[in-house]
Amino acid sequence: MGLHWLDRMTLDGSPAWELGYWLGFDYWGQGYPTAAALGLIGAVCQDLCADELVAGYATTNSQSGHVLEKLGYYMQAATSMFPVLATGHMSKTKLMRRSRGSQDRRRTP
Repeated sequence: MGLHWLDRMTLDGSPAWELGYWLGFDYWGQGYPTAAALGLIGAVCQDLCADELVAGYATTNSQSGHVLEKLGYYMQAATSMFPVLATGHMSKTKLMRRSRGSQDRRRTP
């Protein structure tokens, strides 16, 4: 799991921090990415004064989209081809955004 600075991933071309994670299949469904990301998001919002974060997930991995929704991310209404760092392949990707106040948008688990 990590964050890195993107200078133009968002639809409007603005810069933002991107959250990314990769988890082995044996660890799915145990809440690890949600718990770890909550701490990381808290730190980046406080320490780096980030107002917006972005993330993407492969359309073939809807569970990752559910994790992002639990973290307060919402759809940017776009699906594009992006490289997946973990695999090195291009993948149809849904882009999501999280603004500082979007934790209020989280779905109840």
